[in-house]
Order: sequence, then structure tokens, then C-alpha cells
Amino acid sequence: MSLRYPAAIVAAFVLGAPVFGHHSNARLDMNAVVTIEGAVTEFNWRNPHIYFVVETTDERGERVEWTIQTGSTITSGRMGWTRESLLVGDLVTLEAHPALDGGSYALLASIEKEGGIVLPTSFDRETAEPVLAEPEV
Repeated sequence: MSLRYPAAIVAAFVLGAPVFGHHSNARLDMNAVVTIEGAVTEFNWRNPHIYFVVETTDERGERVEWTIQTGSTITSGRMGWTRESLLVGDLVTLEAHPALDGGSYALLASIEKEGGIVLPTSFDRETAEPVLAEPEV
């Protein structure tokens, strides 16, 4: 057996390793939902997931920046999202599944922009139409 086969096997495991754990929600509390109100400070339209940051204040009045994860650009684009769906400075109210470790990281469940603009966060599986879920605030 030549040396290139073991090298190819090692390369396949190293390069493929991120794929195995990519879609795990293990670090999120999928049974809990937090409501976050604040201003968007970053919006990163990229794959494999769109991320944005919302600045808010906690119960002590201290500034907190929440990093929010949502779907891919392809999935979100099919629901009507664009690079301009969230802009720095937009005021939002969102619901999200928080990190189990208590950190300020969460997976988006629903989002409403100031003025009552609701962005879709899921599909109706039967019709493939975007679902506009309103936050419970």
C-alpha cells in the first residue's frame, strides 16, 4: 500500500470532521425561548448560516450583545430575506432558543422589526410557503 492512501484517508477525516457536527443543536435549549428587544449592530449574510448581533440591556441595565443564528442564505432567501432584510440600527423584537451555558448566543425562532414588519423564519411543509410567526411579547 502506498503512502498516498493513508494520507487521503486522513485528509478525508480532517476535512469532513466539521460536517459531522455542523447541524447539532446540542448547545441550545430548544425547550426554552427568550425574548430580546434591541438594535441590530451587525448582519452577516453568509453560509452556512446567517448571523446577526442585537444590542440590548439586561435586568441590571448593562449592555449585552446577543449573537443570533438563523438559516442559510439559500433557505432564508427562499423565504424572502435579502442582504437588506436587517440593517445596522434596525430595532427588533425577537424570540430565540438560548444557549444552554447561559451565554448570549441563540437560534432565531421569530423576529419582528419596528413598524410591525415580521420576517419569516420557517416554511409550511405542505405548501412550501414562508410562515410569518409573530413573537409573543
